[in-house]
Amino acid sequence: MIMKKISAFGISAMTAAMCLCPTAFAAEPDKAYDLWIAGTRVTSENADDVLGDGSVIYDEENNLLMFADDIEWAVGEQTEREFITCAIPGLTITATKDVTLSLSGPGFWIDQDTTFKTRGHKITIDTSESYTYTFFFGADNIDDANIATLTFEDSDIDILGGPGNCICGNVPEYANESYLKFIGTNAHIESNSGLKAIQEFTDVTFEYCSIVSPEGAVFENGTIYTENGSVVNSIDIAADIIDLADCDVNVDMNDKLVTVRHNGNDIRESEYTVEFVGVDNDFTGTEFPTVPGEYKVVVTAVEGSGYVTGTNDSATFTITAEDESSESTPESESTVDSETESAADASSSADSSKADTSSKAASTASTTNPGTGAAAAMGILAVAAAGIAVSKKRSK
Repeated sequence: MIMKKISAFGISAMTAAMCLCPTAFAAEPDKAYDLWIAGTRVTSENADDVLGDGSVIYDEENNLLMFADDIEWAVGEQTEREFITCAIPGLTITATKDVTLSLSGPGFWIDQDTTFKTRGHKITIDTSESYTYTFFFGADNIDDANIATLTFEDSDIDILGGPGNCICGNVPEYANESYLKFIGTNAHIESNSGLKAIQEFTDVTFEYCSIVSPEGAVFENGTIYTENGSVVNSIDIAADIIDLADCDVNVDMNDKLVTVRHNGNDIRESEYTVEFVGVDNDFTGTEFPTVPGEYKVVVTAVEGSGYVTGTNDSATFTITAEDESSESTPESESTVDSETESAADASSSADSSKADTSSKAASTASTTNPGTGAAAAMGILAVAAAGIAVSKKRSK
């Protein structure tokens, strides 16, 4: 390890620089995000309590917006924006408990990929007293690709719209592509005026959930309609509840992976935990075992999963002594490594010996002829520098 020392001159120069340009060392200003809530722009200063009442928190590290309490909000002269205006890519919105957002005014204006994930809690968004939309998604200032997706994943959500449409995608005057996706979600979406519950999306898809009311609802021309072509103003979506006991559990011995499939489709790893239990030994743990023996795989649904339940312990596998030995390092490879290290040690010893010899020679020259002292000193520095360079090169 090479240690560097700062000379007195260097310290003085730094001090002078700080005096002449103090702003160069000042604390960074507050960071402002492309996110407004009830007319307040979210910054690094207010992120822990955006509205000052403990109801909204923004976590920049995880790009997570959390509702922690009920909110009542009305648009006014001081608020020119929707309740929430967001242009942050990849934002996730969640809740720390069941919450209701009572909004007398436009609800959400979103123009980037955004995901609601309320697992274990319910968010109710009520704009029934408002004369505008609840969600407007896919505005003309989406990124250059002009593509974005609004996702409700593992969520329990009610969207109660007023005379306006509930969830609006890209409207005809914009050339954007906006997608609406429901994954393992329970939702009730209703416009109390008879207007569309969902409209103007490039596509609407459902995974691990489906529309249960009205029956036979179809997606056509960007909107959800009844099977006879009438506008749908109220939609109920229910998550598919998958019992892990009905799934296939697969063990990949080479990659040491466990996958769970239902009807050929993978269940996301976030929906279950995996534990290994020894059948002929006392092993129990979540790490893939390495000791020879027979093992059982116990797969359990995580608490709060929107569409997976139960347990599956049907899969077993065996690790043999041959499997264990194949993972150990080959002897030949170990021998090569040892020989390489020995060669490196010998080379290092030789370099040290050369450096000592050069140092002694320089010392002798200095004693014999004082006039050569400066040159000898320069020689010592050159030898030391060369030694450091060699050492650094070898360490790489």
